[in-house]
Amino acid sequence: MRLVTIPPDEIEELKALWDELNEHHLRESLHFKAWFRDYSFEKHLAMRVRGKESFAQAVEEGGAYVAFCLTTLDSIARGEIDSIFVREAHRGSGFGRLLMESALAWLKERKAVDVSISSAGGNEAVFGFYAKCGFYPSGHLLRAGDDQ
Repeated sequence: MRLVTIPPDEIEELKALWDELNEHHLRESLHFKAWFRDYSFEKHLAMRVRGKESFAQAVEEGGAYVAFCLTTLDSIARGEIDSIFVREAHRGSGFGRLLMESALAWLKERKAVDVSISSAGGNEAVFGFYAKCGFYPSGHLLRAGDDQ
C-alpha cells in the first residue's frame, strides 16, 4: 500500500475512481438518477474544484489506485472534503481513515476556518464513518428530484 499525492495537473488520474463513486450514487439515489447519469468528472471539476486550491491523494495497491480523496479550499478558507471513495473490496482496510486524516491535516496547515463534507441522498450508510472522523449533520439541503 502506498499513499500517492496527485498534482493538480494530473487530477485526470482519478477519473476512473470518481466514475465508480458516481455510479455508486446513481445506484443508491432515490430521486436523482438522471442527474447522476448525466454528471461527469469534467462537470464536477468545473463546478466544484476549479478556482480553488486542491489536494488529491490516492491509495495505490498492487499497481492500481483503490481509493482516493479530493479536498478543496476556497479563497475565504472554507475547506471541503469534496470526494472520498474506497473500492468496495478495500473497505474496512483503514484506507478511508488514512485519506481523511491526510486531507484534514492539509486543511489544518492552511488554516481552514470551516471544514465540511456533503453526502448524496441515499448514501447515509457513510454517516458512521464521517462521525468517527468528526463530521456530524448540521442541516439538510433539499432539492427538487428528477421526477419534478
